[in-house]
Amino acid sequence: MGGEGNRFMMSSLDINNLSISNKFSLPSACYALGLLVIVVTMGIFYHSHRVSSELIIDLTEQKNILSKFRASVAGIDQDLVRLVYLYHQDREESILANVENLAPMLVEFKELADKHDFINDRSLAEEIEPSIEELRRISLEIVGLNLDTMIAPARDLYKYSFLVRAGQVLNFADESLYGKSDQVLAIGLQTKQQQIIFFSSFIVEFIIIFIMIYILHHNIAKKLIDPIQQLQLATHTIVGHYSKENTAKKNEDYFQQATAILEGNSTRDEIGILTTNFKAMIATIEQATHDNISANRQLAKANAELINTQGQLIQSAKLASIGEISAGLAHELNQPLGAIMLSAQFAAELMNDEVIDRESISKKLQRIVGQVERASRIIQHLKIFSRKGEHKFEGTDINWVIDESFILLNETLKMNGIKLIMELAGNLPPVACDFIQIEQVLTNLVTNARDALEQGQAKEIVVRSYAQQNAICIDVHDNGCGMSPAVMAKIFDPFFTTKAVGKGTGLGMSISYGIMKDHGGELRVNSTEGQGSCFTISLPLSIEKRQHTNI
Repeated sequence: MGGEGNRFMMSSLDINNLSISNKFSLPSACYALGLLVIVVTMGIFYHSHRVSSELIIDLTEQKNILSKFRASVAGIDQDLVRLVYLYHQDREESILANVENLAPMLVEFKELADKHDFINDRSLAEEIEPSIEELRRISLEIVGLNLDTMIAPARDLYKYSFLVRAGQVLNFADESLYGKSDQVLAIGLQTKQQQIIFFSSFIVEFIIIFIMIYILHHNIAKKLIDPIQQLQLATHTIVGHYSKENTAKKNEDYFQQATAILEGNSTRDEIGILTTNFKAMIATIEQATHDNISANRQLAKANAELINTQGQLIQSAKLASIGEISAGLAHELNQPLGAIMLSAQFAAELMNDEVIDRESISKKLQRIVGQVERASRIIQHLKIFSRKGEHKFEGTDINWVIDESFILLNETLKMNGIKLIMELAGNLPPVACDFIQIEQVLTNLVTNARDALEQGQAKEIVVRSYAQQNAICIDVHDNGCGMSPAVMAKIFDPFFTTKAVGKGTGLGMSISYGIMKDHGGELRVNSTEGQGSCFTISLPLSIEKRQHTNI
């Protein structure tokens, strides 16, 4: 029954179309209406109580007037007896005073009767008024006769006229007093009953108002909380789409689920408007998400192509480096091959001698084996340098990388008359790197230094390794032609080169710069035009290595 009453109240009010402020104004209006009813009830009770109190006061006042009236008539009677029969001549003033008070008291009695519309009292007062006037006249006449010493006529007038009129007046007082006390008691009892009724009504009205306000607040709160909870659940659903815990459920349509949750909200208040906007936002996010997924797929494809292209560029740069040092490699390989050929010829001649010198033949064969190992080492290093594959970052001795790099570079530097100076620091900690890529960077730097020394006289390249500021550094310094600030500003840009057409691709320095960025390191240049250049490779140390070496 309570639920049906609530639904009836809410349907009759139709609060769905009200704004939030107007929704909350309903309990206030109900409270104000209830307060008005209570105030009206209090006003009615107060007016009734005031009327009853005035009535009791006026009835009591009438009783007092009648009591005084009787006392005045009795006083006049006693004074006349003393005057006429006992010859007390000093009672005239008392008689006259009491006689003159009768008329005003009757007037006051009549006014109270008219005030409360006491018809009986007013009729009695009007009937007794001539008797009171006659009583006044008789009393004055008796006093006059007594003053003239006419005692007998005074006594007769008292006996046959005054007593008759006095009896009438006393009967009036008695009839008027009859029932006044009962009337006062009845009115008092009625007032108490009115108090009980008022307090009962007050309590009932208060309870009804409290229940109505509670029902309104409960339903309004439900109308507000339910849509908010729907918004919260829809938000949680959308967040669940992007959470790591739901990676296995990415195919579920979270956006449709969130929209379905919000369909139950049909209010037209601010929360209803917010829900409508939220559904529009979900649709926008859904579309943006689908567009983002499509864009990510395209980006992943483009990134894969870019990585493949980058790998091809790095491989091309390696082959270009090998091509640039090919003359030196040919000379480097020709030397062991020539030595092998000569040793083989000498060994064959020794074998044709009548007396075979086994020791000499053994030495020649050992020389052949050494030269083969030398050539094999060069070829093996060339294979490692030019291979493709995954890049692995391993703890590596940077001085070993430098030594390995010059297996392919030494001969080309000798052929160009360049003096190589190694200044490698000892006890350097291992650094995490892909040693083949670092060797590629070093090969590119040394090859560029060689080309910068092409027109020089005392040609020198200094390669030094050292530890500095939480990093292991390699300097490749030459005393060649150097670079201007304008050239240095572009030296790492792709396809920028200062070499003649056909001698450079313009990718070597750009690829080297990218390799160092991939290692979390730096490739810096410091050059003075006409004096030479210094390229610095900087590879960061791990935190453990920094603490161990106190760099």
